[in-house]
Amino acid sequence: MSSSPELGTPPFVVGRKSEIERIRRVLEAAAAGYGAGLVVRGEPGMGKTTVLRAGANAPPAPMRVIHARGVEAEAEIGYATLADVLRPAAPRLDALVPAQQAALESALSLGPPSPADPLMIGSAALSLLAAHAESAPVAVFVDDLQFVDAASQLVLAFIARRLESESIALVVAVRANVRSPLDGAGVDELLLEPLDDDSAATIVTQTVPNVVGAVRDRIVGTARGNPLALVELPTLLDDAQLQGRRPLDDPLRVNGSVNDAFAHRLARLSDDARRALLVVSADDTADLHVVRSAVAALRIPADALEEAELEGALELGPPLRVRHPLLRSLAYHQARPADQRAVHAALAESVGNDSYRAAWHRGLAASDPDEKLAAELDEAAAGARARGRFASAAAASDRAAALSTDTDARARRLVFSATSHLLAGSVTEASARTMQALELASAPDVRAEAVLLQANALLFGGQPREAFALLVREAAETELSHPDAASMLLAQAVMACQVTSEIDLGIETGHRAVDVAARAGPRARLGADLALAEVLILRGEVSSVRDLHARARSVAPLDDPLVAGQLLQSEGAYLMIVGEHEQARRVIGQIVAGARSAGMPTVLPYPLVVLAELEFRTGRWSDAVARASEAVEIAEQAGQGLFEAHGLQMLARVEAAIGDVTAARAHLDRAEALGGRLRIEAAQFFNAGVRMFVELTEGRFEAAVTAGGTVEKLSLERGVREHGVVLWAADLVEAYVRTGRMADAVELLERFEEDGRRTERTWALAAAARCRGLIEDDFEGRFEMSLALHERAGMPFETARTQLLLGKRRRRAGRRSAARDVLASALGTFERLGAGPWAERARSELRAAGTRSRTSESPPTDDLTPHEVRVALIIARGATTREAAAELLVSPKTVDYHLQRIYRKLGISSRAQLARLFPDQ
Repeated sequence: MSSSPELGTPPFVVGRKSEIERIRRVLEAAAAGYGAGLVVRGEPGMGKTTVLRAGANAPPAPMRVIHARGVEAEAEIGYATLADVLRPAAPRLDALVPAQQAALESALSLGPPSPADPLMIGSAALSLLAAHAESAPVAVFVDDLQFVDAASQLVLAFIARRLESESIALVVAVRANVRSPLDGAGVDELLLEPLDDDSAATIVTQTVPNVVGAVRDRIVGTARGNPLALVELPTLLDDAQLQGRRPLDDPLRVNGSVNDAFAHRLARLSDDARRALLVVSADDTADLHVVRSAVAALRIPADALEEAELEGALELGPPLRVRHPLLRSLAYHQARPADQRAVHAALAESVGNDSYRAAWHRGLAASDPDEKLAAELDEAAAGARARGRFASAAAASDRAAALSTDTDARARRLVFSATSHLLAGSVTEASARTMQALELASAPDVRAEAVLLQANALLFGGQPREAFALLVREAAETELSHPDAASMLLAQAVMACQVTSEIDLGIETGHRAVDVAARAGPRARLGADLALAEVLILRGEVSSVRDLHARARSVAPLDDPLVAGQLLQSEGAYLMIVGEHEQARRVIGQIVAGARSAGMPTVLPYPLVVLAELEFRTGRWSDAVARASEAVEIAEQAGQGLFEAHGLQMLARVEAAIGDVTAARAHLDRAEALGGRLRIEAAQFFNAGVRMFVELTEGRFEAAVTAGGTVEKLSLERGVREHGVVLWAADLVEAYVRTGRMADAVELLERFEEDGRRTERTWALAAAARCRGLIEDDFEGRFEMSLALHERAGMPFETARTQLLLGKRRRRAGRRSAARDVLASALGTFERLGAGPWAERARSELRAAGTRSRTSESPPTDDLTPHEVRVALIIARGATTREAAAELLVSPKTVDYHLQRIYRKLGISSRAQLARLFPDQ
């Protein structure tokens, strides 16, 4: 039989010149400070590994090259590949801020367990690579992404999104049609196509020089441009066949030809060599010492590994690896189950003090249920989750469940697995485990947790009504015997009602949750009270909400940070809605600061959206854009569609106000698509309200009436009587007036006034008085009342809108001098806010009133992008570059890059000057 060259030798590079050049261009860009990523895709055998190696062979000098690869046996070991990527950079761990360092050391088992958000781990990994790249650019090559653990894949995708200003290149190889988080990271792709016939013929000739032309052509036709097949197919032929002296099979094997070649290679090994190869295939450490120890324990001759290497089945390294993933899979799965178990038992004793790997291998070695072993896997799963290795925790729990001897214990482990899968982003897997748990569980607390998980999967997967039905049904079965569990389920059912905007049903369910929680513990009472409060605020029942918050504070164990955060989040949103702006800013700011310091960015989207709304209402529009942009970015990465939609709606409102209508419409369309896909009916209410404001800003009053009619209809149908949730009623009254629909305007205004008096909402009363001034002939008193109320409400944009309308009515009444005063005040506010379309209306009115208004220059901060505003705000409050990088989930170099752009745009040169431009920080 003929021999074949190893992967990476010249025959495998034939025909790939342009692909290799593409990789080198990415490396050259990174060396110049313009980092980028590249995903190399191809079918098995297309030469992905070789192309990566060739691309890395001659990097621009000086450049550090890091190689890592996914290993199928390590796919359940969280952050296994990330550890390989970051190992060369580990000496720079001290360059990270403490929260980043703790998160990364925990994830990589370099320090004590520390619960860390995956996004924090991503930002820490990026910052560490950036620190490593300070002295020389870095190129990271990751092969076999399809076998990379899920946690590492998420971090690699995080890094890939943020390389633009880094001296880092990331080149990843993955099989065609394999999906990964990198697919949504905006990374360029390079697809390895089949080789042309000339290149294929060259490879065959270089592989087996004694092949005759006709046989070579048969091999080329059979391989269909697959380089691995071109190298391996000749190994199936003897010399007589290669030289045309003996006929070939007809047809030559096409299907499974590469697998056949690998099977043939396995068949050539002795029994001992095959068993040694099985050890390497089952190992997940790539540590030759571990493998030799297991080989010795199995009484396999030590030279069996060398035999497998000589036959081209493995490389003893470093690093130790089976020659090809297909060969590894074949070597493992063709082995007898008893041999597989024996190998895992030997590896369990060979991995030293790695408790997770030891438990994992012992679990795979077991053939019968074993409660003691299942408990050991429980401990391994808990340890993995404590370090943020959620996929590893899920895998260990799954195996523990399979080994359980007790049905309720198995259900409990499946619930733990489902939660871990959910944290790892595997919603489908989480749902499957939950369903299994529900079929088994009889313990009420286990059933309640399983139902809650399943309901959340339904709720955030676009089936909120199905989630409600499941929660209420299970609560009914458990409320007498286990009120804690039942009240928790009912509280979550209230949230489902909020998503579907069924306020009456939500209030009814919330009261039931409170009644059940009265027989339960303080945590259950807290959850029920807050759930009811959040739905009552939509009805405008402020006094009841205030009482519920006070009761929650009196019973809640506020030393528990999760409980405190839950209470503060509810209070912050309530305070913003009722107009207690400074108190709301303090409470929401406390949540945001706590989440940042704890390294939990996925907690941030909802409070950031609330903060963005607050900043818009109080006239800090740059801040509003920065907060909303950050909320959208994090929510999108974390898969929080509900909060992503809210953030997009908030961005659209600010963009409309400043005149960027194109961006506003695009963000509204995106939010509407999200809401439709996830069946978030509440999003329709918010969307229509913002869309009306967009149309009103553009002067498209008929379109504003159409959009506003949707809000009005939903508000009446759903019983939403708190106008501080979405500021829509005054806009629609104005649109009705502008289109001559006075009867509709009066009818809506009367309801608006009634709701404002009932809720004692200062802003609503001010806006209602403004609307009266629009409608009534004796308008002065109405507008004066409105302005007096606006003074208390602290919403400058609304004040300026009232001044604009008052000036317009005064001018039309012939009182031009009095009109000019309020119009000039309105213009000043609009200009300060950056409300371009509204400022132009004020200028137009001033011209009509006999004053030539100046055209103001926009404040220099208006030229900053949302991301630059976020950088400026953080630096202005005194944060260091490293602290800002950790908060923004980028590297310090990226912060410096944006800071220099900010300085150029603002015409400043120091942090002190920046702080003076952002005095509120």
